[in-house]
Amino acid sequence: MLEQDIRTLLTQAGLPIPPLPRQLLPKLNEHDNLMLSTQPLISSPYDLPQYLTELSAIDDDFFALGQAGYGINNWVFYYYLKWNKCTLAIQIPWGGALLEPNLAKKQLEARFSILKDILSQVHKKHLAFAAQLIVIDSTLYPQGWGWQHSDSAPTWYEDNLPVLEQVQQALTQSF
Repeated sequence: MLEQDIRTLLTQAGLPIPPLPRQLLPKLNEHDNLMLSTQPLISSPYDLPQYLTELSAIDDDFFALGQAGYGINNWVFYYYLKWNKCTLAIQIPWGGALLEPNLAKKQLEARFSILKDILSQVHKKHLAFAAQLIVIDSTLYPQGWGWQHSDSAPTWYEDNLPVLEQVQQALTQSF
């Protein structure tokens, strides 16, 4: 899919434009209205725990973004990326009858600004990573970040800052 097509699709939906990993865009396909991914969607992107389990089994790079949900107010914008020793999952409310769209858009824009810096750091430093960086930023499920060595459980880190800000600081300070 072309980057301009993705930008048009997101803009028409009222969404801000997230950082787009250019090398994965040619593999991106639209599977349903505003559901894009580089590989077929196995389960609903709304079910973050299930999706993280499926991502851990994928060896290839993976990118998915869009809107998923059900009912009149159970909708989220999701951004899932597995790339350069980094697994990243962002999922926050978007859509639905009770959502304030301007506030939600500002929240997404703030996350995307930090995410852009994180992905830049990952691109520059991933060869120095001794493990897989795992980042989960969700308002519906437990969130956190940590490092996962091979098949072991991740070592999680906690701070008082929002998750993406924690990761941004850690990548800036650690390398």
